[in-house]
Amino acid sequence: MDNLLAFLNSVGTSAALRSMDSVQLEQAMRKHGLSELQIRTILQGNVAEIAKMMKTSGDIVCLILPSEPDKQPDEDEEDKEEPADKIKAA
Repeated sequence: MDNLLAFLNSVGTSAALRSMDSVQLEQAMRKHGLSELQIRTILQGNVAEIAKMMKTSGDIVCLILPSEPDKQPDEDEEDKEEPADKIKAA
């Protein structure tokens, strides 16, 4: 994985990285092996230039999806269930 992408991924998953000041953030970027240009661009907040470096359009979307879709009750199961007022007392 590219160093820039790996670093941005770690920022997205680490509250500690997101709360760093610019000096701490710069040190973390150096540890991840980012270039001086990448560091300067991130610290400037130049999203368009970061997108160019990553060869993307800049339209980045983050989604959290459930592992399985919500189960919808089968129509047959709904038909089989009788309302409480129709159940006869024994």
